[in-house]
Amino acid sequence: KNVKDFDRSLIHAPGPCVLFATPGMLCAGFSLEVFKHWAPSPLNLVALPGYSVAGTVGHKLMSGKPTTVDLYNGTKVDVRCKIHQVAFSPHTDAKGIMDLTKFLSPKNVVLVHGEKPSMMSLKEKITSELDIPCFVPANGETVSVSSTTFIKANASDMFLKSCSSPNFRFSNSST
Repeated sequence: KNVKDFDRSLIHAPGPCVLFATPGMLCAGFSLEVFKHWAPSPLNLVALPGYSVAGTVGHKLMSGKPTTVDLYNGTKVDVRCKIHQVAFSPHTDAKGIMDLTKFLSPKNVVLVHGEKPSMMSLKEKITSELDIPCFVPANGETVSVSSTTFIKANASDMFLKSCSSPNFRFSNSST
């Protein structure tokens, strides 16, 4: 009941505020936009996920205690906020995926990461118990799902390049 869409006017509001924003590596998007505003204040804290790709702002922040950080467009941001690294993995188990799927009631589910037998078993469970079409495409395989909503998504060149790096990973599980 307390989780809401973020009102951009809160970026400049006084007082405490918690924002979970993507991407966690601060390489583009809303998280980088808010970071530019919040980084100069020693009253703020930026919590970063356990892994950031080399060259991203998130990686630069975790690599020491910089007083300034260079952004991708050549500008610099003063960093006076506290930086904290949080052990985090976006992976979940089948029960967590089932619970989330029940809660969200999506029109379709696409499983894209995991061991093939486990994903096939989960696909069957989603299809039979929740009556939701579920797809398990192979790497590079295209899946077509019907949609009545169109959402345009832009990705920066820096982000796209980092995704194609052989060292790119979404998480670094330390367990």
